[in-house]
Amino acid sequence: LVTVACVIAIAENCKSLTQLDLGNCGLVTDAGVIAIAENCKSLTQLDLSRCHRVTDAGVIAIVENCKSLTQLNLRYCDQVTDAGVIAIAENCKSLTQLDLGDCEQVTDAGVIAIAENCKSLTEIYLRLCSQVTDTGVIAIAENCKSLTLLDLNCCDQVTDAGVIAITENCKSLTHLCIQ
Repeated sequence: LVTVACVIAIAENCKSLTQLDLGNCGLVTDAGVIAIAENCKSLTQLDLSRCHRVTDAGVIAIVENCKSLTQLNLRYCDQVTDAGVIAIAENCKSLTQLDLGDCEQVTDAGVIAIAENCKSLTEIYLRLCSQVTDTGVIAIAENCKSLTLLDLNCCDQVTDAGVIAITENCKSLTHLCIQ
């Protein structure tokens, strides 16, 4: 199992990393993520999916230090809230792919910040973000016109209004999940 000590060793010894996949490393905490943020500033792709111990503090450290991120996967990082998502929006304007699937604490406030600041997004995953409503989805539709993929599976508060706004504004869409 990959522990915090291992992640810190990676951070301290592999400072030129551009891609790092820590998905399913359930023992990774903010301490390891902060070490990555402070040492691996050239990251363009980071996968922290299923790192349940990572909080907004780790996310904020990453986005404040790794300004070249284009792909960020936070799926099942259930301690991440709008505070972390807003920090992503403010610091990672070149993001093309963002996965917030099953980040149950994320609301329209975070999604709107992403939509207004990350206009280069081509893929956004909001699967199981139960607090996201039409308001957030309409903001995506109005601002992220280059979307090719949008995952809204199990977003029970999204109605026809949100989906119709996406179809009317995101003409490059090739993959839409709305189950």
